[in-house]
Amino acid sequence: MSGGIETNGTDETLAMRQYLMRQGVPAETIFLDPHGSNTMDTAEDMVVLMNQHGWRRVMVISQYFHLPRCQLAFKKAGIKPILMSYPRFFSWRDPWAITRELVAYPIYWFKTPAHSRLRRE
Repeated sequence: MSGGIETNGTDETLAMRQYLMRQGVPAETIFLDPHGSNTMDTAEDMVVLMNQHGWRRVMVISQYFHLPRCQLAFKKAGIKPILMSYPRFFSWRDPWAITRELVAYPIYWFKTPAHSRLRRE
């Protein structure tokens, strides 16, 4: 789980962890990334986790409009292949979020990750 702090003070990572645990997912199988304040940070932090645990694949779950930028950030961090999914609903905030993604994607296109790449052993 990766995310930031919402304007109301809710820690997204803890809220998602609690949700998964209520759905029966064991706590020890949930990994938190409290430093993933943006998509590139999350991708870079995932490289570290994947290297530590020997993981080779990742699944990104986010809103449909955010997945192209997620895929770009994870590829730039050296993570391939990337599996993706999204919840099937539309929110009144989606038009604003889609506009934000149209601006953010080109910025990420030129952005360089700071962390080391995924080790392929």
